[in-house]
Amino acid sequence: MTLKNLLVGAGWGAAFAVLVSACGPSKQCSPTNCGGCCDENGECQPGILVQACGSNGAQCFTCSAGQVCQAGTCINLSGGGDHHVADAGTDAGVDAGTDAGVDAGTDAGTDAGTDGGVICDSTNCAGCCDSNGECQEGSAASACGLGGAACDTCTGNEQCVDGTCQVTGGACNSSNCNGCCAGDTCITSPSAVACGSGGDQCVTCKSGESCVDGECVATQTCNASNCAGCCQGNTCITSPNASACGTGGNACVACSSGQICVAGQCQTTNPTCGPSNCSGCCQGNTCITSTSSSACGIAGSACVVCSSGQTCSGGICQTTGTGTPTGGACTSGADCLGGLCKTSASGYPGGYCSQTCSVDGDCTAGGMCSGTTCHATCPTPGGHSTCRPGYSCDIYVFDSDLFQGGCIPSCTSAADCMDTGYCNTTTGLCCGGVAWGCCAGNTCPLGGTCNTATGYCE
Repeated sequence: MTLKNLLVGAGWGAAFAVLVSACGPSKQCSPTNCGGCCDENGECQPGILVQACGSNGAQCFTCSAGQVCQAGTCINLSGGGDHHVADAGTDAGVDAGTDAGVDAGTDAGTDAGTDGGVICDSTNCAGCCDSNGECQEGSAASACGLGGAACDTCTGNEQCVDGTCQVTGGACNSSNCNGCCAGDTCITSPSAVACGSGGDQCVTCKSGESCVDGECVATQTCNASNCAGCCQGNTCITSPNASACGTGGNACVACSSGQICVAGQCQTTNPTCGPSNCSGCCQGNTCITSTSSSACGIAGSACVVCSSGQTCSGGICQTTGTGTPTGGACTSGADCLGGLCKTSASGYPGGYCSQTCSVDGDCTAGGMCSGTTCHATCPTPGGHSTCRPGYSCDIYVFDSDLFQGGCIPSCTSAADCMDTGYCNTTTGLCCGGVAWGCCAGNTCPLGGTCNTATGYCE
C-alpha cells in the first residue's frame, strides 16, 4: 500500500469524525452500548482508525507512526506485501513495505478506512449493524437494535426503546399491539396486574386469578367439593399419612411423633390393639367394636372409611342397594348384596350369598350371624322349611334364637356328615346324637331320645 493511500485513509477518518459530531447528542458511550471505542467527547467510534483505535467501549487511542488499526488494535506495518489496512501514514511517495516502486492502485479492495477491517457483528458492536456493515448506536428509530444484530427501522407510532421498536405514542390498538394496551403503551408480556390480548385495554385480575393467554382465570383451589382427602396448599392428598393427615377437603396436618393417621385423624399408636384383643377394628389406640361407615373393620384390622354409597357390614365396606340377598345363588361376591359368595367348590350348591359378621345386626335383611358369616333365616327347623332347593333349615346354626333356624347345605349321604356319620336324607340334616336331628324312624343312634315335636335328639 502506498503512502498516498495512507494519507487518503487518514483524510477519510477525519471526515468520519465530522459526520459523527454532526449527528447530535447520543447516549454516554460505554461498553454496554459501544462495540468500538469511546472518544474524548464520549462518542462511540468504529474503533478502526489510527487516530481512534479500540474495541468493546474502551477509550480510543492513536496508533504510532508506522502502525495501522486492525480489529481495534494498533499493529506495525510488516515488510513486504500489501496489507490492505486502513491508510494512516503521511504521504512520502513510497509504500512503507517492500513494494517495488509506487503503489499502482492494484490493492485488493478499496482503501476507505475499513479495507480488510473488522466485520460488524456481536463481538465488536454493542448497538446494531446497518446495511453497509457499519456499527450504529442502535437507539435511533432509523437504526434500532442491540448486540450486533441487524438494525431495524421503526414505523408508524413506534420509537426505539432499549434497542426495540415499541409503540410509545399515539393510539395503542389491535393494529399495532398483540398484547394489551395500558393507555397508549403496548404491554407485550401480560401478567395478573396487566392482562389482555389483541390490543384490548389491560385489566387487573381479581384475587385468586392469574393471567393465562391474555385472560384472567380462577386458580384451581383444593376444597371439600373436589377433595375427599386433605388439602396441602392446592394439592389434594388422596391417601393421607402421618405427615399429611385429614379428610373432607380440610387442610392437612402433620401428626405428632408416635402418632399415625387413621381414617384422616391423628391417633396415638397402640401396639396392643390387634387381632388378639379386638374383634372390631383398631382406630389408633382404641378398639372400635361397633363399626360404622366412618370406622369399618374386623378382627383387629385398622379402621377404614367406607366410600360414598357404601355401608359397613360385618366389618367390610359393602355397596348397598344392589345384589342378591343372603342365602341366594351366586358365582362371585359381585353378585351378592353382602359382597361374599360361598361357592359350590366350598360345599354350597349353586353358590350362597353371605357376608362377614360379628353380630346379627351386621347381616342384611333376612340374615342372622352364625360364627363369622351370615345365613338366611328359616321359620321351621328340622326340615327344608323355606330354604331354597338343596338346603335345609337347622336350628343349631344360631346361637341367639333356638326357635328359629338357618338355611345350610342339605346332606345327601353319610359322607356329608363327618361329625355323626349319619344323614337323614328326608330332612337333609346330619343326625344321630344329642343336639343333632333325629335320624330316619325318629331314632338317635348315637344317644338320646328323639323329640318328635322339634325333630331333634335330646
